[in-house]
Amino acid sequence: MPRPLGEIHSLVCPGGTAVVRIRVTNCQARASRVRAAFAEGKFAAEVTPDELVLSPMERGWFTATVAVPADACKGEKTERLLWIRGCNGHYLRWTVEPADGVASSCHEIQVEDCPDPIHHWYDHFYCDRPCFERTLSTNYRGS
Repeated sequence: MPRPLGEIHSLVCPGGTAVVRIRVTNCQARASRVRAAFAEGKFAAEVTPDELVLSPMERGWFTATVAVPADACKGEKTERLLWIRGCNGHYLRWTVEPADGVASSCHEIQVEDCPDPIHHWYDHFYCDRPCFERTLSTNYRGS
């Protein structure tokens, strides 16, 4: 199951941009590819970069932005899911709402992308525990 990163509520002036900076730590003894992408939603959104390649124990940053249209009305909000996919799947539930008197909104979250150390019924003592990406079906990978 994907791991929740919590919920964020951003208030932004119409025409402004809400920002979330995501620090991802690869806590494995090998390199890992980590991708970030938004699920579909109402306001324009992007993540830069869309992929990081992190060496063992290395950290990297994503910057996610949601632009609020200049003609957005107060109370017209959108909820976006931001997916972080590395060794595991993680998701952030982000609500962005136009409001008066708020110029911008910036948050930071931290993601510890660690392998699952729990021994499950499907594991064997001599097998490496797979990362999330290697256990996904092609339908779930998204963008």
